[in-house]
Amino acid sequence: MESKDYFEDVLTRWENQLRECVDEFDKYSRAMSELDCMLFSYVTKLQQCQQEQSEVEMKQQDIINDVLRVEAKQKSMMDVIVALQKRVEDIQPKESDEDPTIERKAREANSAIHELENCIIQLSEDLGKLENEIYPGELGELIHSVHVHSKLIDQLGPDTY
Repeated sequence: MESKDYFEDVLTRWENQLRECVDEFDKYSRAMSELDCMLFSYVTKLQQCQQEQSEVEMKQQDIINDVLRVEAKQKSMMDVIVALQKRVEDIQPKESDEDPTIERKAREANSAIHELENCIIQLSEDLGKLENEIYPGELGELIHSVHVHSKLIDQLGPDTY
């Protein structure tokens, strides 16, 4: 009987140790499962962020291209205005100060200049709207301020700075 009790005691201790090992294994298994779920969730979020970043970069490039087009149009119109102003300044009456042909040409040139100036104003407003879309809030205000100062410097001409 002693040996039977001894074996039962050994068997009971072994079962207890085995149960403790199984419990510890289950604990680590649950922790690993939670970790796997977290990692899967983070990978999914990372993929979503990468996709959103790619979309934002494409939109930003489109906006930059739009701004560059508006800027090119504005510069082109400014060049035309400068050329027209020069032509108006070069118009000199040949016979008398009241030559109707020269006056008519001067009025037409002046009218064309005003139309182009209005186009430039509209382009500037469009550019401002694009800047506000690209850079909302305080950053947009700062960029707008820099843009206004740049325009003023351009209008003053290279001789003034």
